[in-house]
Amino acid sequence: MGDIAAASPGTPDDLKARLSKALFELNLRLASCKSGALVQVWMPENTSDGSMVLSAQGLPFAIAGVGDLLALFRCVSCRYRFSTDVTRPALMGAIGRVYSSCEPEMSHNVQKYDRQVYLRVSEAQRCRVHSTLVMPLFGAASAG
Repeated sequence: MGDIAAASPGTPDDLKARLSKALFELNLRLASCKSGALVQVWMPENTSDGSMVLSAQGLPFAIAGVGDLLALFRCVSCRYRFSTDVTRPALMGAIGRVYSSCEPEMSHNVQKYDRQVYLRVSEAQRCRVHSTLVMPLFGAASAG
């Protein structure tokens, strides 16, 4: 499974369209994946209290291979909002850590993690998600 924490240059609709196209192309390449693959995009959004969280709801995603449990994991993931506040690491999860550090994070078996390290561990166990790769994605304007 892969998650992408995206910083958004340009308009949100333009970025969503570009990400949708990229995920479509990636999905074609992953079509023969026997164990299945889920790729999700997480983008920052401001909350009513002024804090920033990362959400996947309403954003492009791709499921390839054996997908029923991955589709369920996608639905469950959309209910999560990960903090970007480094002073509250218990609410960040892997998605928030990657977004805040701008460094990718990979695990070969998140099922062995406890909830403090991987907030969706129960869902990962139920949906048989093992390996994850979380990568930050930056447009040319925010690449610095």
